[in-house]
Amino acid sequence: MRDLIDALLGYARAGSAPVRALTVPLDAVVEEVLNDLDPQIVAAGARVRVAGPLPVVIGDPVLLRQLLQNLIGNAVKYRDPDRQARVEIVADGPAVRIVDHGLGIPPERREEGFGMFARVDGAVAAGHGIGLSSCLRIVERHGGTIAIEDTPGGGATVTVTLPGKESGPG
Repeated sequence: MRDLIDALLGYARAGSAPVRALTVPLDAVVEEVLNDLDPQIVAAGARVRVAGPLPVVIGDPVLLRQLLQNLIGNAVKYRDPDRQARVEIVADGPAVRIVDHGLGIPPERREEGFGMFARVDGAVAAGHGIGLSSCLRIVERHGGTIAIEDTPGGGATVTVTLPGKESGPG
């Protein structure tokens, strides 16, 4: 019950607090997130790699950290049990892609995955179905976009595009 309450509070914070418009280097945020997630990464035997420099965006560093923690944590959590968990964080211009080689999300269930309490994994891993919903809320509040696609060879690629240094949140 405490985990559910914490998840709901995180969701509420993602949608209610004012979005601070600060310059945020995503390299630093990802480094903090990887330190936070280190016990889960080690326990999963996962390999996580940041490929190249990430963009500097305008946004709320606390909310952006929550966003990346959810996405990278999901990439580690929903791994394919038949292969080593691999996660790559890549910049593509203003977009950041979190690429995993895990279980993936069927195309017909991707939009549903952003809904509150949505579970598209068939209860493969523990959770409350609030993470992607919180991510969508954070991205929208920053005037950005988020999408899920297939990773070639299996898995999911989540692409987040946020306003860069030249523009601000919507």
